[in-house]
Amino acid sequence: MKAWGYRMMTAPPAGVVGSVVRAGLQALSWGYGLGLLAARGFYETRLTPPCRLSRPVVSIGNLTWGGTGKTPLAAHLARALQSRGARPAILLRGYGGDEPAVLRMLAPGIPVVVGADRVTAGRAAIAGGADLLLLDDGFQHWRLHRDLDMVLLDAAAPFGNGHLLPRGSLREPIGALRRAGVVVVTKADAADPAPVIARVKEIQPSAWITTARYRPSAFTDWPAGTKYPLEHLRGARVGLLSGIADPSSFERLVAAVGVVPVVTRRFLDHHPYRPEELAELADACRRAQAEWIVTTLKDAVRLPPGSWAGVRVAVAHVTMEIAGEAELLQRILSLRGR
Repeated sequence: MKAWGYRMMTAPPAGVVGSVVRAGLQALSWGYGLGLLAARGFYETRLTPPCRLSRPVVSIGNLTWGGTGKTPLAAHLARALQSRGARPAILLRGYGGDEPAVLRMLAPGIPVVVGADRVTAGRAAIAGGADLLLLDDGFQHWRLHRDLDMVLLDAAAPFGNGHLLPRGSLREPIGALRRAGVVVVTKADAADPAPVIARVKEIQPSAWITTARYRPSAFTDWPAGTKYPLEHLRGARVGLLSGIADPSSFERLVAAVGVVPVVTRRFLDHHPYRPEELAELADACRRAQAEWIVTTLKDAVRLPPGSWAGVRVAVAHVTMEIAGEAELLQRILSLRGR
């Protein structure tokens, strides 16, 4: 059902059937939009104001449904802030079950507090010694007051198809960018960020805008964890496995290393892998003489244990490069003095 819904949202069929599907999805989008207005108005009326915690809260969110890099950015910023003397903690809902595991691996030693009630999670983090809270995927979380809203936009598809869910991938109207204090245009190596930056300036002239890109950094043998330089797999025939919001970005980064993809399997974001699906992939890789199956860390933590029958699994790791990172960190650190 989830796969069907995603296909209808992104590529409805042509003809009369497609027109009916689009009309139905548009009606649902109007309902979704009204729900957004009601939810936001509930807190903006000040009858039930957002809860303000005793430590600053920085939201890392987006306008579209997944794929902009919120979780990697949260981990990257947490490590950088810690290295500058802060005591950050990351708060998240934990949808799909993989994100907490990924964060703990990307930011070891940083407290990761999981829970739908972000107020309770934030208070727990503060009680544990945190002096700065990073709210992963919190732009649409109205109950908790934020001292800074960071919004991530994909350089190639910043606003999806321009429609709200479920007709499109927008979680809020584009005008919601007026709440953003910082806008990060991600995947700036895949598309020219200039048009996106110009559009953001039209909507929110006071936002601090920067760009970010991902670079392949290493491979690790999963689950053993043995680390290999990028050159180790250069020229190798591999199968690619991903169940993320933007599989093309992963595939592009891996191909840039010089591997030779001969089998590719894509699944929906947060897909719970079944042993039979992985057995089919392993069999296809053996037939194609692939030496490795390459996947993401987010996918690797969801892989059920079992034998791959002679096909090794490698996790592709990336590093994030943020233009003007020192200034961004200083903006965040300065919140602690308010």
